Amino acid sequence: MVKSGHDPFELAWLRGAHKRRIGLFGGSFNPVHEGHWQCAEGLRKAWGLHQVWWLPTPQNPLKVGSEFTPFATRVAGVQQRLGRHPYHRLSLLMAQGDCDYTIDFLEFLHRQRASNSFYWLAGTDILSELHRWRGWMGLEKFCDFVFYSRPGHTLARTATPASQRLRSFPVVVGKRNPLSASQIRRESRPNT
Repeated sequence: MVKSGHDPFELAWLRGAHKRRIGLFGGSFNPVHEGHWQCAEGLRKAWGLHQVWWLPTPQNPLKVGSEFTPFATRVAGVQQRLGRHPYHRLSLLMAQGDCDYTIDFLEFLHRQRASNSFYWLAGTDILSELHRWRGWMGLEKFCDFVFYSRPGHTLARTATPASQRLRSFPVVVGKRNPLSASQIRRESRPNT
C-alpha cells in the first residue's frame, strides 16, 4: 500500500476522467543511461503513450548485496536525463510507499485508476529474471507488457518461464544499444 505524500499531479492523472495510456518504466537506474532512454522513448512512440512514468526503485529485491549508488543520486540522474520532456516524468510513487514489489505497486494503481491503461515497459533483458519477481504471473492482470529488443535477449532465445508465458507480447525493435548499467559500473571502477 502506498503511503500518503504522493505527487498530486500523478494522482490527478490516475483519477482523471479521460482514458490515458501510461507507460510504467521501473528499474534501479544504477546508473541511468542512453539505453534506458531509447527503450522508454521507443516504446512510447510505438504504443502512442500519453506519458511514461520512470519509477526508480530504492532497492531491487533480486539484487540484495549488489553495489547500489545512493537512491537520491540515482533519482537525480533520472531527473537530469528527463529534463522537462513533456512525455516523460519521474515518479516516486513506487518508492514512497510500501511497494517493495512491482505487484504491490500495480495493485495500488489498479485501486486508484478510473479508466487508464497501463503498460509495463521493459527491455527483453529482464526476461531472464522476470519469473523470479513476486507475483509475476499476476502482473498481466493489471497491465500489458511491451518489450524493447535488447542485444542478445530475445523472446525466442530466452528460455525462461516468463518468456514462454509472454511469447505473444509485443517486442519493439529499434536502435539497439548494447549499454548496460552493470557494464557502466564495471568500467567506472578504479583498477586495483
